[in-house]
Amino acid sequence: MIGEFPLNRTEVETAINETFPGVPAERRAGWLSPDKNQVIKSDGRDLYFTDTVSNIRFHNLDLMRSQTAAQGTSPFFDELKARVATTPVLDSEPYLNPITIEGTEQLTIPTGLLPKNGTLRLWVPMPVMISSQQTSLSSPLNQHAT
Repeated sequence: MIGEFPLNRTEVETAINETFPGVPAERRAGWLSPDKNQVIKSDGRDLYFTDTVSNIRFHNLDLMRSQTAAQGTSPFFDELKARVATTPVLDSEPYLNPITIEGTEQLTIPTGLLPKNGTLRLWVPMPVMISSQQTSLSSPLNQHAT
């Protein structure tokens, strides 16, 4: 965890001040409250997530728009327009320009925290199964969803 939370309070304040020099100090100070950040306590010290500055930008639309304007882009649209504006691939499949996204997650739970009855229930969101989003029975999604 320390690898993902390497910043102490002074370091994260310095990074915020350097990244957002035009933002009033009162507003910047509000960004560091524990309810607005990923913070862990280790050896009595608050340690901040490595991407705290990026997360602040993502949670403040005006800051995100300023950054993308400085880059000569508009938020999200420029990144997505190539996919949205392409001509659909028409064939025998029900998909139009399908995109495969694959991810892996791991959950480790100490035995002492497991339910006494031996059953752990875990909610995993899955895509809504409509005609254009059906997966085959051999799909990893279906194998893990049982």
